[in-house]
Amino acid sequence: MNEHQIELLPENWAFAVGRQNTVRKGDKWANKLSPGDVLNFVSTDGKSQQVAWVTRVTKARFEALTDAECGENHCYDGREKLASALARAYGAIRFDDIVSLIEFRVPAVQGQDLK
Repeated sequence: MNEHQIELLPENWAFAVGRQNTVRKGDKWANKLSPGDVLNFVSTDGKSQQVAWVTRVTKARFEALTDAECGENHCYDGREKLASALARAYGAIRFDDIVSLIEFRVPAVQGQDLK
C-alpha cells in the first residue's frame, strides 16, 4: 500500500461516503496507482483534506468513459460537466485525450479502514 497526494481546486471539493471517482488528464496516475493505495486529497487553498482508498485505476480515452463512470465523479454528474471541469483544470480537453480514471472509496469516518 502506497500513499499519494492529489490536489483539487476548491471549486471541485465535493465528496460523498462510499464509491466515486476522479478523472485526471493523461496516464500519469493510471501508471502510478494501484488498488489498495491511499489517496490524500488536498485542496489547493490548503483548507481541506480527504482520505480515500483506491479501488480501481484505468486509463482510457475520455470519450470511452461510460455514462456511469462520468456520473460517479466525486463532483460533477455527467460527461459535459466533467469535460468543462477538466478544461478549467488542464486547459483544452479533447474527447480523444487519454485520461486516468481513479475509482476510490471514502470512509464514513476519517481513519476508518474500508478494506
